[in-house]
Amino acid sequence: MTNKEVQKARTLGFFVQAAKSIIEEEGTSALSARKVGERAGYSYATLYNYFKDMRELIAYCVFDYLNDCYKQLLDIDTSKMSCLDAILLHTEHYFRFFAEQPHIFHAVFIEELGDYPQAMTANSPSVGLLLYEQLERCAVEHRFDNSKIDIIHQLMIASVHGKLLFLMHKRHEQSIDALVHLLKEEIQLLIQRS
Repeated sequence: MTNKEVQKARTLGFFVQAAKSIIEEEGTSALSARKVGERAGYSYATLYNYFKDMRELIAYCVFDYLNDCYKQLLDIDTSKMSCLDAILLHTEHYFRFFAEQPHIFHAVFIEELGDYPQAMTANSPSVGLLLYEQLERCAVEHRFDNSKIDIIHQLMIASVHGKLLFLMHKRHEQSIDALVHLLKEEIQLLIQRS
């Protein structure tokens, strides 16, 4: 990378971090070019040298949040766990990551992002792929037939995100701990009955 490319990446990062701090404190509705620029230490007009609009900036934040979550899951040592225990632990951490940070949940799963740059998705981490690989490990451990991986994967994703959505919209009166417990029971049932 040239010095100019390094400077551009650094400045882009300042804007993303500034926007993330505003999202975490106040939500995406509080974002404005002026507020982000001020927090990043630049003129708000400079922001548009790096992002075509605020949606693109939010998309960068979303991919950064997904990367944060992915790294958090990778930091958990599951090498000595059964595939089921690893899935349960990762599911709990994933659920709590978003349940305990409702503004991040809203940015990632509710906010309209529009068309985001393809470069962002090319090397993006995938929590879904991590789960899928763990399910493949369970199939190898003969917990269920290989042909059921896709349906179990989809059911788990739907259950986790459905519970998060209901929690965020206050349609669940259960606590986060109670929902995590329920998720674990559902996953155990899915894997043991498949």
